[in-house]
Amino acid sequence: TLMSLLVLAVIAILAAIAAVDMPGTSAIAWQADPIEKALTALGALGVVAVFVERTLEVFMNVWRLPARAALDRLVARAEDATAAAQGAGADPAERARAAEQLYRAQEARARYRAGTRNLALASGAAIGVLVALVTPGILDSMMTLDAETAPNLPEALYHTIDTLITGALIGGGSVGIHQVTSTIGDFFVQTRSGINRGAQGGGQGGGQ
Repeated sequence: TLMSLLVLAVIAILAAIAAVDMPGTSAIAWQADPIEKALTALGALGVVAVFVERTLEVFMNVWRLPARAALDRLVARAEDATAAAQGAGADPAERARAAEQLYRAQEARARYRAGTRNLALASGAAIGVLVALVTPGILDSMMTLDAETAPNLPEALYHTIDTLITGALIGGGSVGIHQVTSTIGDFFVQTRSGINRGAQGGGQGGGQ
């Protein structure tokens, strides 16, 4: 799904940025407790995403709902016509014509719904990027960039990536942010469990 791709992209970009290491010094420095800070930042972004979702819902209802209602009425009339054409002794040509009209009405409504979803997603992403331009980004909550020691990774590029990721998270909605939070939390728990099992295994081996 799109959100799964977004999660993978976030993880890949974080790994790539964290791997940048200039001669003699590291351009990227992780902050203390980056996972906890990232989860806290995601919680704040989730609140922002809820506000964006509700705002878009109002605008979409005002803008798109009248045409959607008209399409619903068209489908309802086509359904009535199709049901009437199914009676005993009905003309096969009339039955086929009613079925075709119903199909076209349903297709038109489905296309309109898809257009509304795409418009809401694009609008949410655009608003998310605008919000991210004036608020701390998700990467800034986890790491810091030393621009002087990273000539190949300009500060502008770093903040652009941060803004795009943060905007995409907001545009993806509160459900998407919850999925990202769960993914990071699960990864953290699994990593910590693996470290604990390794430590316990090492202790047992040393005892033998």
